[in-house]
Amino acid sequence: MPKKALEVGKVDDFPKDEYTLTEGEKVFIYRKDEGFLSLSAVCTHQRCVVALQDDGLFHCPCHGSKFDTEGKVVDGPAEQDLPWFEVEITDDDRVIVHLTDIVE
Repeated sequence: MPKKALEVGKVDDFPKDEYTLTEGEKVFIYRKDEGFLSLSAVCTHQRCVVALQDDGLFHCPCHGSKFDTEGKVVDGPAEQDLPWFEVEITDDDRVIVHLTDIVE
């Protein structure tokens, strides 16, 4: 499978301790003191885009699946967790998500 990478912005585009939904490929970027994480925003049930709600869970608008902030299913019908992708920060502070590199 060919590698697929997506430039989602610059380091300063992402506030600390917040999930930011990117345009295009539908991933959340989470910036913490130790670096960046990227979580898929696509529900594993039928590929709808999830949204972070006030209850602190990602909700799927299509069939009601819910995921915690670690991407783990807390309420179905989805059975698979949301995947995390590798994030690279370039020397010029660009944030790159490697969509074919799933991390635990």
